Amino acid sequence: MTAPVPSTVDLQGLRLRLWTWSTDSAVDNAADHAPVVLLLHGAMDTGRSWNAVATALLTRASCQVVAVDLRGHGQSDWGGPGASHHLLDFAKDTAAVIAWLEARGRPVHTLVGHSMGANVALLLAGAWPSHLRQLVLVDGVGPPPEDADEQPGRLGDLFDAVVADKRPFKPVASLQEAVERLQAWNPGLSQRGATRMAEPALVPRNDGRWDFPFDPRLRGPTPMRHPEAQWLAACDRLIKAGVGTAIVRATDGFLPAGVGDDALGEPFAERARRLQARITVVQGPHHLHVEAEDAVADAIASTLPRP
Repeated sequence: MTAPVPSTVDLQGLRLRLWTWSTDSAVDNAADHAPVVLLLHGAMDTGRSWNAVATALLTRASCQVVAVDLRGHGQSDWGGPGASHHLLDFAKDTAAVIAWLEARGRPVHTLVGHSMGANVALLLAGAWPSHLRQLVLVDGVGPPPEDADEQPGRLGDLFDAVVADKRPFKPVASLQEAVERLQAWNPGLSQRGATRMAEPALVPRNDGRWDFPFDPRLRGPTPMRHPEAQWLAACDRLIKAGVGTAIVRATDGFLPAGVGDDALGEPFAERARRLQARITVVQGPHHLHVEAEDAVADAIASTLPRP
């Protein structure tokens, strides 16, 4: 597989790690006008777990592929004292990365997200649609909605988590132990898929063991969920801006099936209809980016200009 080239974005002291795959060795050359695909990983994952998808995509399309380690994940910084690590934080950081790429002559053509990354992508794209042309959502179409009267209790759970001690993630003695840990966290994840996630992410320790590269503050409840009207408004803004959307649903993933081979169940069916989304159903578990990279690469390639 192709090895990605690392770079760093400094967002007013918060450094985020980017990974770029390209058939062109001069990946930072502003004169290279190949469309940019920006990949967002899910919770407790890293940008380099997209390696199989990026490698497959480069055989299908002329493009640059960029993945980011979101704050608190991988080789990116953890937020400073008192910082949060929630959906809006990830969306703001992603907007800054998009602006950083634009300033270097590399505007994002297609924004891709898996799971939590898909939720980040839809939240950002619906508010900022002029900064991309296509959206690909892999087994995620935003979180489930909640009404306003449910939010006080959710915030109370958050405050309980804020004042509680955060346990660091336990180190592992081997790659195999890390793989087994990921499989325990993610039922249905294969050994191959877990290896693709763990191997590039683990950080060596002085005692011969390995750490997972995650901020302990990633543990805890989501601080809020938005009402369905907000998600539908985001979908409408994307359509008005001319942004196309592709949804890739895993047969054994998190998105419910609807009536028909390629339909989504509620509460996501109306979002897909508003987005006029092209829906592809792929056999496999939730983590399609490490389990079914060819199908995901095909979906992304379909959004890119033909040579």
